[in-house]
Parts: sequence; structure tokens; C-alpha cells
Amino acid sequence: MTDQEIVQKLIERNNDVTNEFFFKTCKPMFYAAIKSIYSNELKKEDYGELINELYIYLIKNDAKVLKTFNFKSSLKTWMCVVSSRFFLQLKKMGKIVIDNDSQDPLISENNKNMATETTTTNDLTSKQWLTILSQMPTKQYAKVLYHLLFKNMTNEEIAIEINMSLDNFYNVKSRAIKQLTAVAKEYIRKHPEEFDDKF
Repeated sequence: MTDQEIVQKLIERNNDVTNEFFFKTCKPMFYAAIKSIYSNELKKEDYGELINELYIYLIKNDAKVLKTFNFKSSLKTWMCVVSSRFFLQLKKMGKIVIDNDSQDPLISENNKNMATETTTTNDLTSKQWLTILSQMPTKQYAKVLYHLLFKNMTNEEIAIEINMSLDNFYNVKSRAIKQLTAVAKEYIRKHPEEFDDKF
């Protein structure tokens, strides 16, 4: 495909072309830029979140930024410059999209009593949900879900709390729910005795 065709497909939000371009064609270039800017501050599994943030930046407001590409250079060259500037700006703003090494406790001192409550959600007690959240491999996902399940915070409030754009928050929330579902299924499989009287 020509650069013109790729840009048009990106503007049209064609999923196949978007995935191919952002997560295959340009992936090595994006990874190199992220690694050079963030050094060892991020894990490789976090890079995808930054690329997703870049995509949202390029495509928002009717693809305003993407439409500034004037075809005087190759699309990859332009993308290299734009992405490097974008990642650098994110770092200057203190925005590391996913912080798996966060030292923030999942259960604060003020909320420790939640672990002993007997309120149930879909037949799971608060204590069981907290156990499941603590077993999630991505702690930032667990933190997002904790705020949703136990603090009754809005999406906007949580996005501000974790220093993330609202658009990216929705993507993170979706991934968090998928991970929670997988961890919960595994928990129930390993502890059937806790659920025998519920089913």
C-alpha cells in the first residue's frame, strides 16, 4: 500500500491496516523510541499502552494530527519524528501509562476493613474479590478495578487519579476486566470448596 492509502485507511479507522501499521510495521521503531526515552522505567509489556496512547493522539479530533502529514517524506519517517516527540512530551508531563511497579497499596489503611465485609457481587464476597485483585499480574489493572468496585469512583475520577487520558483509561479498563475474569475463573477452579453452596 502507498503512504496515501495507509493514511486514508488510518483516518477511516480500518482495524486491519491500523493493527498492521502500528503493531507490526512501526513496532520496532516505536519500541526503540520508547526505550531510549524511558530507559529502564518501563517493562516491555507496557509499551503497547504507550503506542495506544500515540494512536489516540493521532486520530482524535477527526485525525487532526495525522492529517498534518504532507507526504513530503515517507510516512514512517514522519511517524518516527512525531512519535518520539509525543513520547518525550508524555515523559515530561510525568505520564507513564502503566506502572506495574507501583508501590501504592491496593488496600489503603482506611479501607482494610473492606476485606472482612460480607457484601457480595455475583456471589463473591468483598474479601474474595480483594484476594482475586491481589493476584492479578498487572497491578495497575487491579488498582483501576479496586477504585471501581470498592470506591465507587467514576471513570473520569479514576483517570485523573492514575494520571491517564480518559480515552486510554477505557482501553485499560477493558483489558483489566478481561484479566480479572481470567484470574477469577482460576481462583474459583482452585477453591471450589468456597463456592459449593452457591451453585
